[in-house]
Amino acid sequence: MKLFLVLFLLIGMTTFAQESDFKVLGQIQMRSEIDGRDFSNKTRPLFFSTLRTRLGVEKNISENLYVLIQIQDSRVFGVEGSPSANINNIDLHQAFVRIKNPFELPLTFQAGRFPISYGTERFIGPSNWNLFDRNFTGVRASFDLGIKFDLFALTLNDRQTNITNATSNVYPYPSRPDTSSSLYGLFLSHKLNDANRIVLLTYYDINRKNIIAGENSFERTTVALTHFGDYENLSTIVEGAYQFGIESGKDVSAYTVSASGRYKVGSSFFGAGVDLNSGTETGATEMNTFQVVYGSRNRFYGFMDYFIIMPANTDNAGVNNYYLTYELAPKNSKFSYTAAVNHFTTNQTRNDLSTLGQELDLTIRYNLVKGTTIRWGGSVFVPGDLMKTFFKVGNVERNDPSFWTYIMFTTNI
Repeated sequence: MKLFLVLFLLIGMTTFAQESDFKVLGQIQMRSEIDGRDFSNKTRPLFFSTLRTRLGVEKNISENLYVLIQIQDSRVFGVEGSPSANINNIDLHQAFVRIKNPFELPLTFQAGRFPISYGTERFIGPSNWNLFDRNFTGVRASFDLGIKFDLFALTLNDRQTNITNATSNVYPYPSRPDTSSSLYGLFLSHKLNDANRIVLLTYYDINRKNIIAGENSFERTTVALTHFGDYENLSTIVEGAYQFGIESGKDVSAYTVSASGRYKVGSSFFGAGVDLNSGTETGATEMNTFQVVYGSRNRFYGFMDYFIIMPANTDNAGVNNYYLTYELAPKNSKFSYTAAVNHFTTNQTRNDLSTLGQELDLTIRYNLVKGTTIRWGGSVFVPGDLMKTFFKVGNVERNDPSFWTYIMFTTNI
């Protein structure tokens, strides 16, 4: 039933677009994965396939007005339960209006639901790999006054009741506390010269739900600075951020520092880098674990996603990553290849241990036709002493190398 609905919408929106000068946007992404990430050769690996389907329309109403509406269906194969069943799974992926020069002011205003991508996407990015990627609901104002900058205000979770009929009995007294969560920020980008560009991102996220009486669940401010260097065959990225505020009644004081370089030789690119993310010492009264909540994390901490939620995944010890990369993109070839070797440790020790392990990631990409790619990836993780303790269950030790592999087909229209 859902497939017929999607096909009906596709045909209807295509016809509408042809007659009204709207442009159709669409994507079908299918991915099959074999997951053996539990560090045990005694268990069978998991196998599953996923499907992500997007359909939308966009239009420049005028030189200064742009609109986009896009729906999305994301599912794991077989989640319906039977071939004759269906799930209510279509959701609004994007829907926004973008206005240029409103009231003849030198700005662009955007409102609705939309993705946000800043800098390297380490701190805020769409995480497009995921079955349900990250979009925000709110407003954004963009200015270009020699220095490009954005101001944004986003609603992450609104727990207030939407009242349609304003009568006396629907307004409680005393009023209920606001327990919603929000994200506010400022982004600056400035090109110093042809070889150097700097980016500043600062954001404040707050969860107003009270865990401790009279205090919000958390209030965090993150200030991040990034330098991009482009020196002929060498490109560099140096990035640092500091995080402060209150979380669960504890003061927050955390940092991250990273540096990477990439050197081109013919059709090959050789790279190296280091990421340092602060952790919290055992028994500390402060929260010193740097948290990345809205960024595209798997591009920085390995494709196997062991360190997506750093506090929980590392017992608040933080993550350091030392890595080497290699890319090959031959000219006039539809194939490209990438490889990465990562060495992970914690920033703070746990029981005098800090080695998490080593991960090898391989990827082959094939451009089938314009807008359509086939991609294979495979990864192996050799656990360190601390990783083995994290995955130990009771007296059962899980010390074997883990693996994960996938094949993905993506087509865009």
